[in-house]
Amino acid sequence: MPAALASLPPEIHARIAGMCAAQDRRFKDAKVAIKTSAFPLAGPAKISAPTSIGALSMVSKHWSKVTEPYRFSVRYSFQHNKLKLSSFHPLTSLLTLMLQRLTASQIASCKFQLGFGRKIGRYITELDLTDIHENKPHNPVNLVAALPLLSNLHTVATPRMNDFADMVANVTEQEEGLGAHRQGPEVAFATDALYELFASVASLVVDTEECDDRLFDILATKSPQTRQLVLHDSAEALPERLIDFALAAIQLCPQLEELKLVIHEDFRLIDMETVRRFVLPPACCLRRLSVTTDGGDPAPFYELVGKLSPILRSLSLDFNDEHYRSSNYEFPHDIHFPQLETLVVTAASPTDLDKVVSTLVPASLPVLRRLELRTGHSGGEHSGEPPQEATIDRMTSTFAASSRSRPLEILADVVAADVSNYRIGDGRLPATNQPGRTRRSLIPPSTVCNPGASRLEAIYSETRHVDFPLYKSQEIEPLLDRMRDMADEALQTTDYVQLTRIAQALQPCELLRIERDS
Repeated sequence: MPAALASLPPEIHARIAGMCAAQDRRFKDAKVAIKTSAFPLAGPAKISAPTSIGALSMVSKHWSKVTEPYRFSVRYSFQHNKLKLSSFHPLTSLLTLMLQRLTASQIASCKFQLGFGRKIGRYITELDLTDIHENKPHNPVNLVAALPLLSNLHTVATPRMNDFADMVANVTEQEEGLGAHRQGPEVAFATDALYELFASVASLVVDTEECDDRLFDILATKSPQTRQLVLHDSAEALPERLIDFALAAIQLCPQLEELKLVIHEDFRLIDMETVRRFVLPPACCLRRLSVTTDGGDPAPFYELVGKLSPILRSLSLDFNDEHYRSSNYEFPHDIHFPQLETLVVTAASPTDLDKVVSTLVPASLPVLRRLELRTGHSGGEHSGEPPQEATIDRMTSTFAASSRSRPLEILADVVAADVSNYRIGDGRLPATNQPGRTRRSLIPPSTVCNPGASRLEAIYSETRHVDFPLYKSQEIEPLLDRMRDMADEALQTTDYVQLTRIAQALQPCELLRIERDS
């Protein structure tokens, strides 16, 4: 008795589906070639002919799953850093390995709500909400409803809350016929959901010119988990506003460890009295500070650094701009850094760099372990020139002559102009590690799949009392080798289906990595 079709191995089933798909492609190409929509049927009317792969998919649930890779595809295009989502396909697992950032327009789309959110939402670690503005309205209901699907979110770029409130008010007016206003309960609910999101993630990127004046006051009422904060402004903005936000964040975010400031205007516009009146909180956790400025007198900046010097362990100074040159780059001698281990100095030219580092005093930096000297490509006369060897030699001899428990490591480099260093997705600041935490849940854990459960399931009872290195070499490494061999064989034979199945099998591994990093 001949064997039934269902008894054949999965590779044969996949081969049958591939042949049906190839037949459909040839049929489609033939129609295009003769410019007839119903070839080989005659007549002017369009006739929708069923495809072979479609007919095969309707045989049973098993064949529907086998034909899935050939019936659907992910069609995506990047236009101005925006991804257009299409039908789900098993190779989405490969896409999520590269795509870990979404924007407000993407998560507010219907496609994200209907499938993509539950498939790839847990892989997203960065959310950029800056595309929320009055000229490009989104559906705020979809936006808020999608937030619980982003269970491993780590970084959020904040939007203009006034525009978001207007969007919610407009939707309320259209659906209920009420007057659009920002004081309604719907607006309060939606805006509070965003503030809860801001308070629950570890990293925030804030445009101080666009954000709400009460941002950190509101976050202070929600026990903010912020550990990394990037504050940036735009050209012709008042830097005093950014400094006010920075001081408020230090006081109101008790877990803040890393602060990055990007200031585009002259530091001389900052009110010195505001910085002088600042009192460092007794339990402040700030350890890393990075400041990038377009130039001017750095005296107000050094005043801020002096306030934070007792607790800093990493400091980055970037004066990489030729337009606002200053002769007062000297590092003040009266600032003492008892815990500073890493110092990064970037200047527009080797001469400017020498002005800064030549005034460094070893006594003010007793535990400094790493000094990075950088010059940048700012477009000036000396742009792109490396730091002078005389500067490096002088710093080496100066610190070598001091009594230090360990030698100082000095590095020199030329860096490219960082025109978007305040955006999410850039590298971490010097000498930093991602916070080892997971985002607190905004909804009951039973509502959304908890990826952390896979870690508990991986702890088998028989491995608790064995030699773990031996277990790794005997159980894990051979499995990894077999998977690599299968992938190599599939690549050599151009076995598309086998590559898809391998990618699907590795999805839980990628989820573990994202869980660890977040």
